[in-house]
Amino acid sequence: MVQTMNETETILLCDDEGAIRRLLSTILGRHGYHVLEARSGKHAMMVAEAHVGPIHLLLSDVLMPELDGPGLAEQLRAVRPDVRVVFMSAEWVPEGVFPFVQKPFLPGALVSTIRDALAQPPHPLCHNP
Repeated sequence: MVQTMNETETILLCDDEGAIRRLLSTILGRHGYHVLEARSGKHAMMVAEAHVGPIHLLLSDVLMPELDGPGLAEQLRAVRPDVRVVFMSAEWVPEGVFPFVQKPFLPGALVSTIRDALAQPPHPLCHNP
């Protein structure tokens, strides 16, 4: 039997809380994802610019200083239009088309949301007037 290696999806993980970022990175890594970590929206853009390969999904906290999750998604999608987006937050509930997980969440719920998002085409960015 010949085994083939599947490309591992790359997730850009952005959360300004280091402990949460490390925990999520560990969970995602155990499920076979390649994780790029960023401590802020601006840092996430630098990480994305430095990354040569594809970024399949942005997993971002919504409320962050300097550049929030929706702002990050908009900037990232301007240069990588095929990236999928999943938001997470403890304080904010979205009114949009992007998948969302409410903190705190179980690892299985997060992985399920990510798998579902990766199976769909990227959602268009919507701007409220």
